Amino acid sequence: MPKINEKLVEPQKDIVESETYIIQKIEEVITEKSKYEAYKVSLKSTNSNDENEYATMLWKSETIPTNSKLGSFIDAFNVFLKDDNAGYETDNWLNHKIKIKTWRQKNRQIEVIS
Repeated sequence: MPKINEKLVEPQKDIVESETYIIQKIEEVITEKSKYEAYKVSLKSTNSNDENEYATMLWKSETIPTNSKLGSFIDAFNVFLKDDNAGYETDNWLNHKIKIKTWRQKNRQIEVIS
């Protein structure tokens, strides 16, 4: 019988509506099986009692609706930084505090607080 060599890890939690987070890291990733491309955003809750690790995948596509996961981040940073191109540079996202206003399929909206 084959031995399983992979290691179990605790899953990171997805972000939650009405909560605030600080963006800690953004990585470009490609899923192993399907080869989908995304940006993995790792976040920390602003609630000092919450020690969970949070992450969300922002899937790449040729067109990006403002109400998609990726589109909501780009749009929020364009508004916050008062520059229609600033949200496309993920380095501009690091260490910023965001609030999740809505986080439902085809209805994603975040606000950059600081």
